[in-house]
Amino acid sequence: MRGPIGAPSTVLIEDGLRRAGYPGLADEISARFRALCERSGSAENFRRADGEGLRDRACTWTSDAYLILAAAHERRAAVSVPTAATSG
Repeated sequence: MRGPIGAPSTVLIEDGLRRAGYPGLADEISARFRALCERSGSAENFRRADGEGLRDRACTWTSDAYLILAAAHERRAAVSVPTAATSG
């Protein structure tokens, strides 16, 4: 992919990979994007080479994408970790 990393396209790519049967790659994209946001903030998009936030530094679609990916990650993590009641 060339050019900056944008939030909306990242969510679409992550979702498409997951639906196409590539959950590992989708997980990696989700984790990398979430880490990028945690490191560089909620910029409109990010420079591909170094992750620097570009343009609007308070972009709501980036925040939305982060929250969507983080919530989905937490739901999957909760399902994959056995509880005390089921591990016994």
